[in-house]
Amino acid sequence: MNSDSSIPDSLKPIDCSSEQLLHDLQVRQIALEFKLIELEVQNEHLRSAQTKHEETDGYYADLFTNAPVGYVTLTDKGLISDANKAATELFGMERHNLLSLRFASFVAPDDGDRWYLLFAQLIKHNQSVDIELVLKDSQRNEVPVQLNCQSINSTVRISITDISTIKQTETVLRDGYVTLAIHTERILLLATYEDLLCRLQKIANLVPGVIYQYLLRPDGSFCFPYASEALFDIYRLRPEEVSEDASKAYALIHPDDCEGFIASIQASARDLTPWYYEYRIKFDDGTVRWILGNSLPQREADGSTLWHGISADITEHKQMEQSLSDSESRWKFAIEGSGDGVWDRNMQTNQIEYSNRWKEMFGYSENDPLPTDQDWKNNIHPDDQAYVTGLLLTHSEGISPSIRAEYRMRCKDGSYKWILSRSQVVSYGEDGQPLRMVGMHTDISAHRLAEVNLRKNKAQLNEAMRIGKMSSWQVDFATGHIDWSEEIYGLLGVSPVVSPPDYNEQQIFFTVESWARVNTAVALIQETGVPFQLELEVVRTDNTPLSVIMGGEVTRNSSGTISSLQGMIQDISERKRIELSLSNAYAFNKSILNSLPMHVCVLNEFGIILAVNNAWDQFTLENGGCKKYQSFIGINYLDVCASCNQNDEYNHEALAARQGILAVLGGDLKVFNMDYPCHSPTQQRWFHIKVTRLDNTIGHVVVSHDNITKRKQREQTDKEHLDQLAHVTRLGLMGEMASGLSHEINQPLAAIVNYAQASLNLMKKKNPDLVKLAEVTTKTMEQALRAGKIIHRMKAFCNSKTQLRSKTDINELIIDSVNLCADQLKQNSIGITFKLEDQLPLIEIDDIQVEQVIINLIRNGMDAIVNMPEKKLGEITIQSYLTPNHEIQVRVKDNGPGIEEQEQLKILTPFHTTKAEGMGMGLSISRSLIEAHKGTLHFNSQYGKGSTFYFTLPI
Repeated sequence: MNSDSSIPDSLKPIDCSSEQLLHDLQVRQIALEFKLIELEVQNEHLRSAQTKHEETDGYYADLFTNAPVGYVTLTDKGLISDANKAATELFGMERHNLLSLRFASFVAPDDGDRWYLLFAQLIKHNQSVDIELVLKDSQRNEVPVQLNCQSINSTVRISITDISTIKQTETVLRDGYVTLAIHTERILLLATYEDLLCRLQKIANLVPGVIYQYLLRPDGSFCFPYASEALFDIYRLRPEEVSEDASKAYALIHPDDCEGFIASIQASARDLTPWYYEYRIKFDDGTVRWILGNSLPQREADGSTLWHGISADITEHKQMEQSLSDSESRWKFAIEGSGDGVWDRNMQTNQIEYSNRWKEMFGYSENDPLPTDQDWKNNIHPDDQAYVTGLLLTHSEGISPSIRAEYRMRCKDGSYKWILSRSQVVSYGEDGQPLRMVGMHTDISAHRLAEVNLRKNKAQLNEAMRIGKMSSWQVDFATGHIDWSEEIYGLLGVSPVVSPPDYNEQQIFFTVESWARVNTAVALIQETGVPFQLELEVVRTDNTPLSVIMGGEVTRNSSGTISSLQGMIQDISERKRIELSLSNAYAFNKSILNSLPMHVCVLNEFGIILAVNNAWDQFTLENGGCKKYQSFIGINYLDVCASCNQNDEYNHEALAARQGILAVLGGDLKVFNMDYPCHSPTQQRWFHIKVTRLDNTIGHVVVSHDNITKRKQREQTDKEHLDQLAHVTRLGLMGEMASGLSHEINQPLAAIVNYAQASLNLMKKKNPDLVKLAEVTTKTMEQALRAGKIIHRMKAFCNSKTQLRSKTDINELIIDSVNLCADQLKQNSIGITFKLEDQLPLIEIDDIQVEQVIINLIRNGMDAIVNMPEKKLGEITIQSYLTPNHEIQVRVKDNGPGIEEQEQLKILTPFHTTKAEGMGMGLSISRSLIEAHKGTLHFNSQYGKGSTFYFTLPI
């Protein structure tokens, strides 16, 4: 077989000349050089693209790092994996310290649940969500922020925007609303009185019966806000059953009358015309009653319609109308009348017939003897007998065929009712003498009572306005016509018979400046509708000047257009005179005020400064470094504080001080005390403010500011000294517990060594058990974490840095404290019994300091048990519970030998100790730490039976 058949053609010898071979090599060399050049060009393009890519990455990295808005990236576990510079500044931490921290740890506790729910939703679904919540930086300062969260493939990117300024602006607006409410209080009170008077007048002027208010809301629902108890007699419903929803009353309307009834209501609501309608109601037992409704509507501010009216049962009238339709004409008057009780008198036989409704009205039953002609006069109230007798003579003498009168008539039970009596002679004899008379009696007791109450209320309102020297007025914008109340005539010295001049002619009663202010206020209220209140000078007709307060608000018609302006005017001349006398008195006592070292000012009930002492001027210059006003007299106190306390305008202390001052000005408090900080350009100072209401003046108060900066600095120095002593004590405690803690740390370290050796043994096997290896590795990690937690707890306990107070679960703190002492308790065979009450409220404390107190009490109990001469089982009981005073109490009880009686008097004294090597500072510092938390520390001890130390902390 030929061996050349297996050699590739490309490797076979070329059968050509050497020149041909050289030529081919040169051609291939040229081709390779072109390929090299082409590759070099491609490499150059790649290097250029790489350079641009690196520049772009650097640009976007700089843009991300220096962006003014905070950006963070979270893993699917909620850990921070990236953060820019703005985010680190917001959290108050370096970037390398911030990474791998849990973002939820920076969320305020009140917003924690909202964040956890949102984060779970973001991890589950790729979406973008905005949320407002409060973050806490590394110094535990609260920062309200707006978060824009975007989840992409199990990571969450968040942009953080600080909205503190927006929240502060909202606070300022709320303060403005409070001030506005104070200025409009008088006008609103007057409007309430006028509205009440208007309602009483509308109800009292209606025909007597079941008085009610019927409200039709914009959404079509309806109710009876008010109905008299007589509602039950007609509808068999109590007023409270229809006060919110009148569906039960609507359900009683007869089906044949329902459509017309609804149409009449809608027409009255649409045109605001009086409603007058007769309809039937039908009960479940088949009873049908005729009802006459009569009311007047008015449009409310929310668009609803309110009727004031009365409903009466006219069933008997309807029955009589039906039965007597073809009877004599003598019945027509009775049917046409609107009374309730009908009677018919034969003037020849003196016999009288009564309708059933008349009997019911006066309390007679079917079998009772009814009043005869002889009894008629005796049944009339004695004070009305002469009046009624005179009217009846006109009948008998033929002078008047009909009579209409109101008088009181006795019922069967002896009580009296006011009635409206209408009678008519319907038949005469040939001699012209009356033969038959018919009449109707309508019960108007409720109407007369309403009139009496209306007159009484009106008299009380007039008397109140007279005492307060208040008057009312109203201007019609369409005609310029003005109406005055009676008091304005006396105020301006105008005769009551003279009609008030039109609006433009009113300027004769004002000074030029006052009239210009009135016109400006009226033009503004026509444009905006916002009520006004002005303090003006007016001139009586005898040229006597008066000081008045004038307020006004607009009235709108059904279309919402402003139709008129109404308001009040109050004479404050006497108040001005008192203020002037007080100002003179203040001027007289100026030397006394100026001798006071504290800063004092006097305000009226509106917060206007009436007087200040010399120290006040110096105070305002130092407090903020500026003096905005030439003179403080006549300036609002709160405006002065705003200009002098710009840095403190929005903090909690400044707001609380303002609210306290307003409370005293409003009469809710007599005295207000508070300490508050004040920032000058160079230092922070503290002042004690006291606001006292003067008893013998019209709402005047005295405000004093006392500089207590030195006292506050001394308190701060004492606190820092206490912190230093507490730190030294903690170090001493940790030194004493060091051996026990080292033993506790050695346990997890020894476990780690054993688990590591086991892991190596597993890995050396030919077919290692990966499941077992993972289990051993997990246990190794748990022991390492355990050792780390022990060291972290030691480090935190020994930290000298002042801790911030936070919401803490006292039971968890007790358990952590016991864990620090666990090894020593075990070495000394001392048992621990917990009696911790469940679900105790969180308390705001410095947990390191309170943990120090608990540890100190536990160690004192251990020392007492260990030093007992006789051997017995040691036991320490720790109890926590909520006291009746809403405080949390922690009790540490031991079964040691107790404290001797002479030692108990000195046990809490500094440097006193019962231990051989003790310093005597532990209990003293513990008591100071508890008192710094506004709590108390006490003890009970019986020699030979053990001791109990306990402390209380406020919630």
